[in-house]
Amino acid sequence: MKEKKTAAGILLFVLAAAMAVFSLSLCGSEDIWYDELFTMSFVRQPVGRLLELAAQDVHPPLYYLIVKAVLECVRLVRPAVNEVAAAKIVSVLPYLGLLAYSAVLVRKRDGWLCAGLFAFCLLSMPQLSNYTTEIRMYGWALFFLTAAFLHVREILLTGKRLHWAAFWLYGICAAYTHYFAAVSAFFLYLSLAGLLLWKRKKEGGPAGNGAFLRTSAPWLACAALSVLAYLPWLPSAIRQVSAVREDYWILPLEWSCFGGCVKFVLKPSTGYQLPDYALAVLLFGSLLLLLVRAFVNRKKEAAFWQDAGYASCGIWVLAGTALFGIAVSFLMRPVFVYRYMLPALGGFWFCFAWF
Repeated sequence: MKEKKTAAGILLFVLAAAMAVFSLSLCGSEDIWYDELFTMSFVRQPVGRLLELAAQDVHPPLYYLIVKAVLECVRLVRPAVNEVAAAKIVSVLPYLGLLAYSAVLVRKRDGWLCAGLFAFCLLSMPQLSNYTTEIRMYGWALFFLTAAFLHVREILLTGKRLHWAAFWLYGICAAYTHYFAAVSAFFLYLSLAGLLLWKRKKEGGPAGNGAFLRTSAPWLACAALSVLAYLPWLPSAIRQVSAVREDYWILPLEWSCFGGCVKFVLKPSTGYQLPDYALAVLLFGSLLLLLVRAFVNRKKEAAFWQDAGYASCGIWVLAGTALFGIAVSFLMRPVFVYRYMLPALGGFWFCFAWF
């Protein structure tokens, strides 16, 4: 049975890798839309001017700096490079990074079946085909946040400084890539705090404020360093938020947006409504059944609860991000569109693969 699971996982991983390679083959097309033109106009500027323009935009600057850095390096080798094709390849790179994390970190802890299913879900999830080669920041935000999520478990299991440093670095990179990725990183920090306290309680650690501080010291250090690292951009972020409150293109949300969030995550976009909705219902039912089955069949395993609590955080981070965006959109001004959930979907699909 174990050999069959390993073989199935490897097959799924190979299919995921094939999809990533196929995405690379699509990068030769020079067809781009308005937002991608916007990106290209940014990265053709000197760094100082790029940062000035980014401060007047509605997104943080890290993605633009990544694209510019790669293009400048490629020009050293090939001065006549096709900039659009190169920028599209930059958009595929984070998915290759996610494949590497699946093959190394996830496989090490959960075996090939979970690693392969996780990789396959990431590369084939509904709506993702719209973003794998798009010259925008969503793939990089997905990578940073998913990598931070995967290091959370290493923190819980080993507590090594390397994983704390990686968690902090990926979290701040996510926040500098997209503001809703920053929101997701915030909920990931809250999830990690809850898991650390739960772990201490399960292990019989002492209660009280002193114990809380000792348990949370690395977490508090990461949070404080994140705030310090974001301070240079904070004035620009505040100006951008103020500008969005006055005028923005996003339309008001309706109560149907809750169902719309579920549809975005689970409903394929083949163009055939009935099969698409049927597959969405099937995916939702499968996830629900897997969660219930896992808790029923393995409820007596003590080690299960920590891993299950960690895996389920993929759902809570996604739900928190969506609810935050919906709440702000209803209470203040519409700022949320479904694709802003994309950075948090890595943890969600890990939850699906793990259970």
